[in-house]
Amino acid sequence: SGINAEYGSSGINAEYGGVNKAVRARKEIILTGGAIETPKLLMLSGIGPEDELKKHKIQAVSTLPVGKGLKDPLKMWMRYKTDEKVSVTMDKVTSARSFLQYYFKKDGPWSETLQSQTTVFVDTEGGGKRPNININMLRAVALPNQAEILGVKYELEDVFNAELYDSNTEGFTFIPTLLHPESEGEVRLRGVGIHDPPLVDPQYLSSPRDVKTLLSGIRYVQELVRTKAMSGVASESVPLPGAKGDSDEEWIQAIKQFAFTAGHPSGTCAMGKVVNEDLKVLGVEGLRVVDGSVFPNTISGDYTGVLVAMADKVAHKIRNV
Repeated sequence: SGINAEYGSSGINAEYGGVNKAVRARKEIILTGGAIETPKLLMLSGIGPEDELKKHKIQAVSTLPVGKGLKDPLKMWMRYKTDEKVSVTMDKVTSARSFLQYYFKKDGPWSETLQSQTTVFVDTEGGGKRPNININMLRAVALPNQAEILGVKYELEDVFNAELYDSNTEGFTFIPTLLHPESEGEVRLRGVGIHDPPLVDPQYLSSPRDVKTLLSGIRYVQELVRTKAMSGVASESVPLPGAKGDSDEEWIQAIKQFAFTAGHPSGTCAMGKVVNEDLKVLGVEGLRVVDGSVFPNTISGDYTGVLVAMADKVAHKIRNV
């Protein structure tokens, strides 16, 4: 069970454990559903684009561009084998030695984050204003599957690993990420039921510039691998499934087929359009949105720190009310 709610300015109509409940708010409601669920809940409550509300016969409380302006950065994986014994592999993670290393010394594979050990921000256009590509590096050619270690199987096919080596292959992975996509999507309602998932149309790569920028990130990684420091470590490139060459055209096709979300959607309840500088929903008393949906622009990096800082600032504002 969980709480699924339709938000208004004075309270919440919620379903909890299969039972409908109404909860009144003494001061205000803070919505933190994220860039996908927050616009859905607002539109179900009558806060959204006029045409979308009319389509689903929802009485309008405030007509705002909720769900518009979805920005979702994309990334690619570029994998390389190495002859060095430096990777985080399945055998290393599950070995008794690794357990003892961590237990007694807090060292070894169990002390790894299994995330990025190195990151770099690059302006591939050379303008110098801000980076347009973020490149992370992982010490694994195929990340040890944490779910597999726990005996859980994925329902979705892993197209990246289907034609690759097993998770004990020594290697590393570069992940060039498009930081500031021009492509802009939207979130709409599928239905008026609280359990109906929203319709998400990200419009990935609809801007040709996004494809060009991701390609520039791929070429930058290839330049890194050819440097003196890296060329002696990278023994072999691991091609994407079906890849045969290195031309721009082939990489563009690979980008369109294999680029995937970096997991940082934003912009669907943008500051200045849906909320004000205090993150209060325009035209609705007692309602704030505090999540990534309020970012009017994408940021140059991971969103977690920015979200924590934003939440802290809003918390101070609320306590001073």
